Amino acid sequence: MCDSSDLEVRTTEKGKSLFTKKEVKKGEVLLAFERNFVSRPSRFTLQIDEGVFQISSSPGTLENYINHSCDPNCYIDFSELVFRARRKIRQGEELSFNYNTTEWDMERGTDKGFVCCCSAENCVYKVRGFRYLSPEIKAVLRPILSPFLTKKLLRENARLQKNLQKSLQRKEVLLAQPIQLLTPDN
Repeated sequence: MCDSSDLEVRTTEKGKSLFTKKEVKKGEVLLAFERNFVSRPSRFTLQIDEGVFQISSSPGTLENYINHSCDPNCYIDFSELVFRARRKIRQGEELSFNYNTTEWDMERGTDKGFVCCCSAENCVYKVRGFRYLSPEIKAVLRPILSPFLTKKLLRENARLQKNLQKSLQRKEVLLAQPIQLLTPDN
């Protein structure tokens, strides 16, 4: 695990951001999140489950300075509640994760989402939560989703599959019915 002295908060054009002072290997743990939970979301929470949000007890803790990116270099490993590198990270690089991998609906929370300024090629431009993403983006994010969002996605996919099957059954019934052609005699 990365030592906290290897991380630093810097002020950038986006505000305060967390940076690494050393090169980080893919898969390396950068920090562990505090196991403190609340029932309401805020700007500094991570959604763990329906009505369960992780929050640090100190506003100055390093985890509060991790910014969003649509193409992040880190993710949250929920099996250990740690912040882990998705790829090799250069010394001096800003650390980020995709907020849409933890939050279902930021429109209903206190934040109301925000305009993204990550400039990534795959930028979604407005970060509002996983609920609002296209099926294509949801599929791309699936490997790094929180268990809560994975459950939501599986339920959503099952519902869509069921609706598709019903729609196909209705079409089969319609196609099986004889077609009566209109003639001048009718």
